[in-house]
Amino acid sequence: MPAPYTDRMPTQRSIFSLFRWCTGSLVLLCVLGNGLSVWVGGRFASQLISLTQADANEHTSKLYLMDIRLGLVVNVSDQAVACCSLWSPDGARIAFTGANGALFIWDMRRGDTTSLSLPYKAVSVDDWSSDSQALLVTTQRGDGSYQELYRVAVNGDGFQQLIASNDPFKHLNFVQESADDRFSVFVQGSSYITRLWEIYRIDADGKNRQQISDGEGVSYAPQLSPDGRRIVFTRGNVQNSHLFIMNADGSAMGQLTRTQTVERLPIWSPDGSQLLFQTYINPDFPRTLEIMNADGTGRRRLADDSAFDVLPSWSPDGQHIVYEIQRNGGTALYLTDADGTQVRLLLKNNWKYHLNPAWQPGM
Repeated sequence: MPAPYTDRMPTQRSIFSLFRWCTGSLVLLCVLGNGLSVWVGGRFASQLISLTQADANEHTSKLYLMDIRLGLVVNVSDQAVACCSLWSPDGARIAFTGANGALFIWDMRRGDTTSLSLPYKAVSVDDWSSDSQALLVTTQRGDGSYQELYRVAVNGDGFQQLIASNDPFKHLNFVQESADDRFSVFVQGSSYITRLWEIYRIDADGKNRQQISDGEGVSYAPQLSPDGRRIVFTRGNVQNSHLFIMNADGSAMGQLTRTQTVERLPIWSPDGSQLLFQTYINPDFPRTLEIMNADGTGRRRLADDSAFDVLPSWSPDGQHIVYEIQRNGGTALYLTDADGTQVRLLLKNNWKYHLNPAWQPGM
């Protein structure tokens, strides 16, 4: 592993070096953000991660790609990123919201950033359709309090409202579509009465809305299993929360964790056999990452417990995990094998804000 890329903020001058390592029989044409084209060979899907980061004098972030084999980082779009950059399932595009509520897509094949029309400002890019042709996007209207969900065609052919809102205090979060595009799950509740947050399900056309969680505490951060049959989620509050699991229709609910620590924000491994999640004693203590089997057994610590370990992302093959460590006012990026061995530093602790790493899906 090369030395971490730390001497300056990345620029597009590293464009050719970023893909220089590719080898093999498969040849692709990558046209990147500065308009340059470079022929590269080989499979690179498991080597690229996207990052968002703000310059020292800016309050908005920009979109970057990192080649984790070379340790090189390159800025690929000049548009400001407000929230939630998200790879398409085919690994060819990244969608994100801009600082002004616009919706953007960066295309890795063409190297350009385009905007898509919406009736209101975009709050977050929530999910892609399985064929990478549509997006689920949360919008806000009026004074920003009315949050609604839309399906947006990536080719610019329009949008469809899936969830309307007549309540300025009900917000949407954690929207995710099933792998077969038949239904979506999401969290909705009062922005002031947090005990009313629950998990819901709707069909792909926005109909047949059902509340599928119902119990004590706040239910949030639902994650559909890769096969779409189960949902793992967090129930509780910042002082006391644990992981639960249920079928995708809300049946057979069970509790996975019962320790004295807070467990939250679970993420499925690509094969659905394991769960990666964050744990801490209380909100002021360091947070660490742990892994366990999907049935709650085999729990083990993944990362150092002396810092704030956050925002992990699985590699497409499930063999590696990239994650942030926040310590002493800075953010560093680490890579580890999924069993917690072979921990490697990718970016040193001189990045000021969240990096939001996300692994490029397999192509």
